[in-house]
Amino acid sequence: METIISLNREAKGLAISLIAHAIVIGFFLFEFNQPHKAISQPQVITMDLTLLAPPKEEPKPTDQPKVPQEMIKKIEPQPKIEEPIISNKANPIQPAKKTEPVREIQKTATPKAAVQTKTEYKKTNFEMIRDMVLSHLKYPSIAKRMYWSGTATVKLTIDSDGNLIGVSLIESSGRQQLDDAALSAARAIKGDNIPKPSETTDILLPILFNLE
Repeated sequence: METIISLNREAKGLAISLIAHAIVIGFFLFEFNQPHKAISQPQVITMDLTLLAPPKEEPKPTDQPKVPQEMIKKIEPQPKIEEPIISNKANPIQPAKKTEPVREIQKTATPKAAVQTKTEYKKTNFEMIRDMVLSHLKYPSIAKRMYWSGTATVKLTIDSDGNLIGVSLIESSGRQQLDDAALSAARAIKGDNIPKPSETTDILLPILFNLE
């Protein structure tokens, strides 16, 4: 019985000893893993680099080349340009041109009067001359059978005495028989009493052939 009690005591003592050693070892391990607080913080050293840079050299003034006085030209004042004076005086009156003789003026006026006379003659006597030509007009028999139609323009030339001095075809009708009939009718008034123009005049006369 005593032996059992002694064993229990030894076991308790051993357990207490192991616990104590474990606490001590754990403490040392904990202290070993922690960083030392006693380490001093690093000191920051600043340096002014501007003190180490070489001093700046100030630019030296450059010597400008001197221009010799002989090359410097003196500025001479320019002469003033005088504007032309415009006078308000009127230009001298030129002598009047000599008038042409009265005889030449009358000669130049004569053709104009003649042209007006021709125009008046045609307006006044055209219908009369046309009726005189149509009174001698005969429609060709072959043209009637073939129902040919058309317009032939003839020119009648009448002198100042009222004589028929020329007949010509100006524009064809397209049929020889109709053109010949128109020319024959115009020539037939040669002996009739044709109105007298102031001078030789041409009259264009269209002659229509139509069976309707």
